[in-house]
Amino acid sequence: MAVTKDDLDFQEEFISGLRRANIDYRIIDTRDAVREEPNLNPEVKAVIEVPDKVVYARELLISAAISAYIEGALVIQNAEVVGFNINGDEITSAVVRDGAKGDIKRVDAKIFVNAAGPWAGRVAGMAGINVDIMPTMGVMVVYRHRLARRVINRMRPPSDGDILVPYGHVSIMGGTTAVIVDDPDNLTISKDDIEFLTSEGSQMVPALAREPVIRAYASVRLDKYAGGGYREGGD
Repeated sequence: MAVTKDDLDFQEEFISGLRRANIDYRIIDTRDAVREEPNLNPEVKAVIEVPDKVVYARELLISAAISAYIEGALVIQNAEVVGFNINGDEITSAVVRDGAKGDIKRVDAKIFVNAAGPWAGRVAGMAGINVDIMPTMGVMVVYRHRLARRVINRMRPPSDGDILVPYGHVSIMGGTTAVIVDDPDNLTISKDDIEFLTSEGSQMVPALAREPVIRAYASVRLDKYAGGGYREGGD
């Protein structure tokens, strides 16, 4: 949705991008949009509808784990890779610490996949492999009530505070850019972060400014790999 003149000026570029990506879209009359979504800013200048989806991450991960278990996978919760056993250039087993009991276990496998996200560089380093990464943090704010039926995006270049997601019975405000962090295990969310996201979101949905904040959280993603991984001393 376009809120300001700058947003409106971005419309042509946005539509051009949708066409290049072969994404279906519909230009919606703003009066119809407000009837469909009563909490939208009544001064909205343009609305474009595109296919979008809310993914319930917990349910997705649980279903993936159950499916993998049925196929014979070993699923260990609250565990951390703390090292690898290496024979020559071959990783023979992973050393895993049980986060609940503190026990150390060895997991043998023919193939190891590093899917540790922002911790991928740290895990790779345990195997003597150098992987340059750029972990980035995004802040999300959760509000008490669900204020929209659909995902609401601001029609502008990717920026902080440009997406409102209906998630179950609540609303989540976030953005599409992120802040580079040194340590994924040491994150800080400031009052300014919450106030900024609320301010930006309330330009799209004014009722957000009156909504109680339930909580705020930050997630860290792996934005890019810089170069390839290599085993020190390997071929």
